[in-house]
Amino acid sequence: MAPNAKALIQDLSDEDWKVRRQAASKLDTVKDAGAVPALTAALHDANSAVRLAAARSLGHLGDVKAVPALISALDDPTFIVRQSVMWALGDLGDPSAIPALQPMAGIADKYPEGDMSVGQIAGLVVKRINAAVAAKAAAAAPAPAAAPGAATAGAAPAAEGGALSPEERKRRREEAMAKKHGGAVPAAPAGAAPAGAAPAASAPVPAAPAAPAGEGGALSPEERKRRRDEALAKKHAQQGGGR
Repeated sequence: MAPNAKALIQDLSDEDWKVRRQAASKLDTVKDAGAVPALTAALHDANSAVRLAAARSLGHLGDVKAVPALISALDDPTFIVRQSVMWALGDLGDPSAIPALQPMAGIADKYPEGDMSVGQIAGLVVKRINAAVAAKAAAAAPAPAAAPGAATAGAAPAAEGGALSPEERKRRREEAMAKKHGGAVPAAPAGAAPAGAAPAASAPVPAAPAAPAGEGGALSPEERKRRRDEALAKKHAQQGGGR
């Protein structure tokens, strides 16, 4: 129980109705479920201001255990207390209160300073409860399953029959780097699976050694680096000559 909740609950039995009303109002800020039984008892206080404060606090505390006591308080002799009880039931959003609220929809009585009748308030509270029930149902519903074959947003397209091979991923990275720096696009390594090709099901075949540059085979990593460096040097030289 919160540090001052016990003292406030004791104040609900004070002889001074102002002390009782203040205690009922402050229990709203304590947000302690242990205050609910004391506040439901305060719904029967001899003073209407205390009953009103108790109803408001019960609604704000959000404990549905208070619903039966609040439904009973819908018969309170004071209109403004009944109004506070209805709003509290709307705050709690428990559908068990709807059967008690629906018969009140036709009551035209108004509080002297109020603009809404009992029936109008009851109708609004029922709508609030239904909205709360719908929101809880939507939150509890499982997320719809993704359609078979649907691609995940932002994911790289997989190769046909499986993911890209390490060689193909490396080749694509080198192509991107070469394009970025203005160099030639390196040829695909010997034995690399083309994009979209499924990996072979047979036992892996040892990769052929890289052919030296100019012999018709794939360029070795050293040759590719040399060519990129040459292309960059030419590009910088051209840019320097144009200044």
